[in-house]
Amino acid sequence: MAENLADRAQARLTTMTARRDAANAGLAAARAALDRRHPTPDALDPGDWATELGATQHVATARAALAACRAEQSRIRQALSGVGNPADTATFQGQLRAALITDAGLRVRLREATERAAVASAALAEWSSLTARAESAVGAAR
Repeated sequence: MAENLADRAQARLTTMTARRDAANAGLAAARAALDRRHPTPDALDPGDWATELGATQHVATARAALAACRAEQSRIRQALSGVGNPADTATFQGQLRAALITDAGLRVRLREATERAAVASAALAEWSSLTARAESAVGAAR
């Protein structure tokens, strides 16, 4: 009977260790999804941000792009206000319209990035909890 109990305990330990290792792998993947870094995020197309950047860098890149777009809008508005002849405003109006459309697209990208970061943070918390429980189970099985 003692051999049976020892075999059962070893089988349980093996199972728990495999589950702990899977939880650790999930935790590492969750950390990578949140913290993955690209060396030159400014060189990426905004459509590639979600796949090439980690969630944290995605938010920062979207915010920086939106700030740059809004600075460009301010520059265009300032130039537009300095035009003396209303007939000369067409160029600036076109530029401002294009900048506003870009702004709207970047706000959507920022919302996507913010939601992605929230999901990645929640996943990281869940994997951390699961890893702690798995480690505890392995300790109890030993």
